[in-house]
Amino acid sequence: MRRLYSGAFAAIGWFALILQFILLMNNTTSGIATGTRVVNFFSYFTILSNILAALMLTTAWAGRGGPFARPGVQTAVTVYMTITGLVYTFILAGIWAPTGWDFVANALLHYVMPVAIVAFWVLFVSRGTLTIPKLAWMLVFPLVYAVYSLIRGPMANDWYPYPFLTSRSTAWGRSC
Repeated sequence: MRRLYSGAFAAIGWFALILQFILLMNNTTSGIATGTRVVNFFSYFTILSNILAALMLTTAWAGRGGPFARPGVQTAVTVYMTITGLVYTFILAGIWAPTGWDFVANALLHYVMPVAIVAFWVLFVSRGTLTIPKLAWMLVFPLVYAVYSLIRGPMANDWYPYPFLTSRSTAWGRSC
């Protein structure tokens, strides 16, 4: 059951990421150079957390060990995906109304995958070795991400991936 579940959602996760990348690269109306669009793509917490989730599920599907097979890492990825889902649902969902393939990618990345990862964690992750200090280190990634975004923003023509990072954000029109 674990292998089937992880394989199915790994495929969905990779599909959503690739679809979102293609959509962003085809968005030539923004006037942003291709190289900058690539960097911007990888500057969304949504994208980074979904890449980690897809890697974790792919590892589980393949039955491999390594870092993504560790309960602590799986819990961290679950925390990141929970942040992704909650922030999008309660803060970002109202700022744009995607249609067509944008809607599909958006729904998969912000709703389907966060729920799938939480369900994976509940069903398949051993939690017996998790402690509060181990949980605290999981917040390092979101904090480093926030610092990166705040430093990069002014250096990237005031481009911030999420509007709540600055009142001058140009990210209000499109969300990853």
